[in-house]
Amino acid sequence: MTKPVIAVEWNSYSDLVLPEKCGLVQYQETRRAFYAGAMTAIYALDAIAKANLPHKVEEQWMTSLRQEIETFLKEHGLEAGQ
Repeated sequence: MTKPVIAVEWNSYSDLVLPEKCGLVQYQETRRAFYAGAMTAIYALDAIAKANLPHKVEEQWMTSLRQEIETFLKEHGLEAGQ
C-alpha cells in the first residue's frame, strides 16, 4: 500500500492553520473542505488523463489549474507551499 499522501498533507495543513484549541465543528468542517479540494483536484486530473488529449493541451490544462490556485493564494495573502 502507498503512503497516505492526502492524510499527511492534511496533518501539515491543519497544524499550520487551525488554532491550538480548535473546536470540533471547526476541525470537521476544515477537514471536509480540505478533502473536498483534494477530491476536486483528483477528478480534474483524472478528466485530463481520460480525455486522451495531446501532451501540449494537457500541459495547458495543468498550467491553468496551477495559475488559478496561485491567483487564489495571492488574493488571500498566501503563497504556494505554505
